Amino acid sequence: MERYWAVARPVINLRLFDKQSFERKQRNMLAFMGVPGPIELLLIITMASVVVVPFWRIFSKAGFPGTLSLLMFIPFVNLIMIFVLAFAEWPALREKKED
Repeated sequence: MERYWAVARPVINLRLFDKQSFERKQRNMLAFMGVPGPIELLLIITMASVVVVPFWRIFSKAGFPGTLSLLMFIPFVNLIMIFVLAFAEWPALREKKED
């Protein structure tokens, strides 16, 4: 019986519980999740303008407020807004029919 216990006992890797290696892993994780640098900010602003500017123009030409293009950043809401834009009656066309 004593012999079975010696075989079945789990082996603990002491490196997993080493305080220095844990702190090093934590620093690496925080560095990975850190504040975006100037290149990342430029990329974010570029991608945002690529999304917002065309939809702002489309919403404005359709007669909707251009600020609705900011909803394109919200997941699933952007899909709903594309369907609203496609199937709703556009105020700009409604005004043309009345003239």
